[in-house]
Amino acid sequence: MPLGSTVMSRANIQDLLERGIRKVYISEYDLIDNQFEIIYNVKDSVKQRETDVYTAGLGFYSVKPEGQAPTFDTSQEAWKVQFTHQTYALGIEITREGMEDDLYGYYMSMGGELGKAGAYTQQVAAMDTFNNLSNTIYTAGGTNYTLLSTAQFRVDGGSWGNRPTIATDLSIESLETALAAWRTGMLDQRGRKLTVRPSVLMVGPSDEFLAERLLATDKRPTSADNDVNTVKTRRNLTLFVADFLTDDGRWFLLADKPRTGLVYNLRAGREIRRADDPRTDNMLMIGRYRESHGATHPYGIYGSP
Repeated sequence: MPLGSTVMSRANIQDLLERGIRKVYISEYDLIDNQFEIIYNVKDSVKQRETDVYTAGLGFYSVKPEGQAPTFDTSQEAWKVQFTHQTYALGIEITREGMEDDLYGYYMSMGGELGKAGAYTQQVAAMDTFNNLSNTIYTAGGTNYTLLSTAQFRVDGGSWGNRPTIATDLSIESLETALAAWRTGMLDQRGRKLTVRPSVLMVGPSDEFLAERLLATDKRPTSADNDVNTVKTRRNLTLFVADFLTDDGRWFLLADKPRTGLVYNLRAGREIRRADDPRTDNMLMIGRYRESHGATHPYGIYGSP
């Protein structure tokens, strides 16, 4: 969080106004960046909002008696999702005297620091789709649905689920159960099984090494039996450790990025503008970007909260 909105002056860098400082550390370390691009479909936008519509296909054939007309079906929209862009920004104001008397370039480095702050904000904000699982993802039939549910909407009146009934910690047993549930329960709007398969196991940092054992071990992990690790032999899952995922044991299976509804709409990329305030002669720097993100649909996603 910002420390405050006061003007940055010589009082903020009293030791940097005198010569003799051996070394000044100015945010030398890189921050985690670009993680959201691993899971989101990033799309440019030129409008104030973007609208996605999810449609329902047709149902099953039925037996047609000789000489009679077949059963007729109707396709329709299932729901729509609107993404309204939000503007993220942060500014700093530095006195002219502070700029003049800073002997170590600290204030001049603030442009780079604004850029890093913007990039970091993008990572944190983008993960709220997975961190705030009570948020509504789509509305269908007058009901709000979340990213994970045991009863996702189907236009034919049925339902399908993309989470276990009871949230479970990651283990070889829960992972195998999830993979089986994905294959049998990932149904389209007319109750037909989908061929989309999981390709990514996304976990928080505390589950990194457990997840690696589950995916990389030839024999069944956490077992004294000489069984084959079927998760490794039957699925080709890639491990993604999401540093900004709420690290409370939640975990997710994701399909290939193009086969999910995860979308990141970039209306205006990160930029930094510099100007001098004509009233005070202070220097102003403002970083800004504009985006919207979320999920058009929950297909291609299974998780345990």
